[in-house]
Amino acid sequence: MLVYFNRGDMQSSIDTTQRCYTISHCWNNIKDVEWIDGPNPSQLVLFMFDHCQGTPKVLPGPRGEHKLKGEPLCKKVSSFMVREYSVFPLNGFVDYCHENAVLNSTSTSASGSEGVGVGEEAASFSRYTSLAD
Repeated sequence: MLVYFNRGDMQSSIDTTQRCYTISHCWNNIKDVEWIDGPNPSQLVLFMFDHCQGTPKVLPGPRGEHKLKGEPLCKKVSSFMVREYSVFPLNGFVDYCHENAVLNSTSTSASGSEGVGVGEEAASFSRYTSLAD
């Protein structure tokens, strides 16, 4: 699943459902979200607090878009997960801001694959200036 924040300024590629991604330390100004290529059925769930805590904002469907303007979560999203079959993050928690720093500092190959253990899945996050041309 691909998740775009702020009209594509920030992009996330998620390979694992039911995993909570905390993003508050590096992305704390989310105003809108778009998601594509999710499993069917699935939901994108946004939270105001780290570690998928607090009242969830459930956005249904394997794809969609939502503007947060005028909602309590506007510029306050701290974590999210792709929910497929449970309300709980059964596949663990990732603090993206810290995990990305660890992966970047331990990667030594040209592909950047070192630093992620065999059999481990990683989320990929990037910043872009435009979602679509």
